[in-house]
Amino acid sequence: MHNSDAPSFVPEDGRAGEAAPRGVLGLHGRAEVGKSRLAATIVAGVRHLYIAAAPLPEGDQLALVRESLGGSGVTEALPDDADWPELLHWLRAQRVQAIVFDGLGELLDANRRFLQEVGRGWLALEQSGGGPALVFVDEDADVVRKLTGDGSPFRDPLAGVAGIPSSYEPELHRVEPLPYGRLARRCRGWSAEEIVAGYAIFGGLPSRLRAIDPNQRLDRNVTALVLDPAGPLFSSPLRHLRARFRNATRYGAIVQALARGARSWKALGEHVSELPGPGPLAPYVKRLEALDIVRVERSLDASARSRKSRYRLTDPFDAFWWSHVLPLRARLAAGDLEPARAWSDHVAPRLDEHVARVFPLLCRQFLESYGLSPTGSTTREVGALWGDGYDLPVAGTLTGGAVVYGACHWHGRRPSESWLDRLEEHVRATRYGFGREARLRLLFTREPPTERLRLTLLRSEWIRRVGPTEMVAAARA
Repeated sequence: MHNSDAPSFVPEDGRAGEAAPRGVLGLHGRAEVGKSRLAATIVAGVRHLYIAAAPLPEGDQLALVRESLGGSGVTEALPDDADWPELLHWLRAQRVQAIVFDGLGELLDANRRFLQEVGRGWLALEQSGGGPALVFVDEDADVVRKLTGDGSPFRDPLAGVAGIPSSYEPELHRVEPLPYGRLARRCRGWSAEEIVAGYAIFGGLPSRLRAIDPNQRLDRNVTALVLDPAGPLFSSPLRHLRARFRNATRYGAIVQALARGARSWKALGEHVSELPGPGPLAPYVKRLEALDIVRVERSLDASARSRKSRYRLTDPFDAFWWSHVLPLRARLAAGDLEPARAWSDHVAPRLDEHVARVFPLLCRQFLESYGLSPTGSTTREVGALWGDGYDLPVAGTLTGGAVVYGACHWHGRRPSESWLDRLEEHVRATRYGFGREARLRLLFTREPPTERLRLTLLRSEWIRRVGPTEMVAAARA
């Protein structure tokens, strides 16, 4: 998978590794991001049991486990009175090497001591020759973090005091949306600009990318999937919020503010008038972050205690829908506005404004996953830099030690040497990468450079211009 937070032992093509997974792994990420598929991929190469939880009492959960044993190749019957620790011991005797618990939150709802019981049984197996690998999956990051929190049976307090990690310390991974390269390869008939705009509209959730018809142009797909009241995405962001919050009003206000361009805590407070002051806003943002609806980003040069944070919607489609579709939703639903006319008269004329906000995300994906090397990612870290006198939406450090600084421009003006001068002013103002000999400047621009800038680029090894054509070609290679 082309993202830094994905487990490194899972390749992008979805094939499982040859080695059996070990230890305890927790996967979290927003709805429909592909957590379950990733969990299945991780254990696909070994004998395993996949437990898909449901909102049922404890006894019914275990009954579902018994009914799913056939799919794991187990032929013997599980004893009727077996609890979770006994289930783990019994599965080891059946040579099961991995267990997936998909829906940790529902298992905890049915039994608050579920983790303690599973942990007790698993640790007993570890002390007697080793037990099956455990993979826990949930949409809620707060739930998955219980694997490493206080009171977790998988956390060894002595290991923390000694400074030595426990051999069974769980690994937690956030499953990221797919990068723009997946759309670029699926829709090979689309132009590079259509791919950039398409990703800014549809985002990287696998289910949404599968819904796109690659034989139709971008406008036809948006019209049919999003703007048509009968389309599957016409109201999906509303359904998403309503399914997760009893009263989604305040959460919706925060999401809408972010979709309209609010990025700082101050801007959020100004946009969300129903939540006066900084205090009441915090728990709502924190909850949206735990469900990966909102992403909190920190400048790469921020200290551990710094409040240098910015906020964005994790899914570009949420930003598009709340800013461009919601204002038209009533007219579309009532039949007063045809979907095709909504695109041509309302969405398309304002689309560049939205794409410009998402474009830095694609530029960071290019740097991390596709650019600067024919073999793929060459980065140690990728993010953004901002502070007093500088604002660089793309920055990072390559594996060879070189530091990268990038500016992003999505508009119709051709970049000139003055753009490079402005980038240089921002670079001089930051301490990130100070003292490094290799410092690469990148101009990500929609339009090709002027002739003078093109000659400057040809003469310099450490300045590059990257456009949509290069970004998409690298992803399709």
